[in-house]
Amino acid sequence: MANISVSNSLPSVTQTRSHKGGSSNPSFGKPMSRKSHQRYAARYWIQRLFAPSLTGFSKGGFVLATVSAASMLLSACGGASGSAPILSLNGVAATGKGVANASVTAKCVSGAPVTGTTAADGSFTLNLSGGQVAPCMLQVVGGVPNVTLHGFASEAGRVNITPLTDLVITKSLGTDPALGFAGFDAAKAGVIRAGLENAKNYVNAQLAAITGQSTALDIMTGNFKVGDADDKLLDSLAAATTAAGKTLADLRIGAVQGLPLKTIIQILPPVVTPPTVTPPTVTPPTVTPPVPTSPSANECSPLLPKAGDSLTYMTTTNPGGNVLGTKYDYTNATYLGQSALALTITATAGTATSTGVTYMNPTTGAYLGATAGTTGSTTITTFDPPDYQNRINNAVYNVGQMATVAVKARVSGPDISTAFAALGGGTALTMDYTFTVERKPNESLTIAAGTFANTCKLQINVTINNVNLEGNNGSNSFFSTLFPSISAAFAQPFKSTVWLSNQLPNIPKSIVNYTSATATGSTTQELTSYSVAPR
Repeated sequence: MANISVSNSLPSVTQTRSHKGGSSNPSFGKPMSRKSHQRYAARYWIQRLFAPSLTGFSKGGFVLATVSAASMLLSACGGASGSAPILSLNGVAATGKGVANASVTAKCVSGAPVTGTTAADGSFTLNLSGGQVAPCMLQVVGGVPNVTLHGFASEAGRVNITPLTDLVITKSLGTDPALGFAGFDAAKAGVIRAGLENAKNYVNAQLAAITGQSTALDIMTGNFKVGDADDKLLDSLAAATTAAGKTLADLRIGAVQGLPLKTIIQILPPVVTPPTVTPPTVTPPTVTPPVPTSPSANECSPLLPKAGDSLTYMTTTNPGGNVLGTKYDYTNATYLGQSALALTITATAGTATSTGVTYMNPTTGAYLGATAGTTGSTTITTFDPPDYQNRINNAVYNVGQMATVAVKARVSGPDISTAFAALGGGTALTMDYTFTVERKPNESLTIAAGTFANTCKLQINVTINNVNLEGNNGSNSFFSTLFPSISAAFAQPFKSTVWLSNQLPNIPKSIVNYTSATATGSTTQELTSYSVAPR
């Protein structure tokens, strides 16, 4: 060990230091590097400070041991040379349960993409050891059921990948996050960072409106784990989305436009086929037939849909003036082993697209069920009373007549059992609808698709109550608050005005006004173009 004399001044940085054995090393007489000099000076002053107060102790024992220990501590704090720590991205991918054994990839503004695999609880760690520089965008693909979600890290460290982080990025980018990830670069990172705080506030507000609760954690980086209170909010969001027959793709469309997501995943009433009314048969007298006093109901009877029919709509939501394009295409299909007519509905907002399929009886047009086209999962819906449609039809023949019909709907199938597995299970979702229908005077309607004379106008108000789940074991305490909050959210009626035409297989125009504790607005859907298969 070098012998360093204790004096009132720091030894010269070029002084010669002899080895213990007395031999001399010529290199010690050369000027030290700046870094070596800093370490040498630090050790010198440590000894200088300790030595005067240790009179009576052997400098060869306690003092040198103390200096040695202090030098080691200094080295541990970065005073000595060594390799820099490896930065990493670590966190959890979850949808209410961990996204297990899924591929997770990070793309940073510089450096090659980094890929890893999530653990059984959805946790992951990606080492940034190849020159990667944050910000980074992350994508997880896989799990059961299969999902694709996105996250964003402004710097190395904790990063979450959940439906909430996915929606934050969607709102920040203003487009589908998968497109942003595919072409991620410094420019897109800048766009995300610029809109990040506003997007987080927006998503947290939507979460509170849908579930009645919000999280105090930072959505992007907050430390949560599967099964805790913040994770259960993801369970609640998933349950509400599934109950409405919607997917994350639908929520992305709403986030792109900045819409209230509660109105996107509202529990919609069952498909109501517009009333089909047959006027009473009038046997004319022998001489002069009477003039019918009741209006003809034919205008209230749209065409029975047929394979080859296609209609395109534009939907405008206010406040905000956001626009959604929707296309209805009818094709022949099968549903649960029987012949069916499939209605494929494709909704587009910007670059985000969502597709779903509704099945109906090709002979009567009666509703059979629906499939989320992006997942292939199926639900089966039944109604009590089964003839509720006829009850509505038979009450609105004359202008001014009103009908009120109560309907209980029951929705079952893989979507339900999968969505509620984390809340103690479930076999079927049930809810009560009350339809109030009033026949208004006929109108001539002019829209982008053309002018439709003598259209049938109906006022239809729908309330939803008693949303419940069959087959739940009650093991999850969160379950007891979920469905009462959903029922309360839809206690206010949806007020719809619908125009019908016997020239089309679907409505030419509708307006829905909604009011809730968190939002008030309207949605207008108008036909912009159509083609009808030969009858």
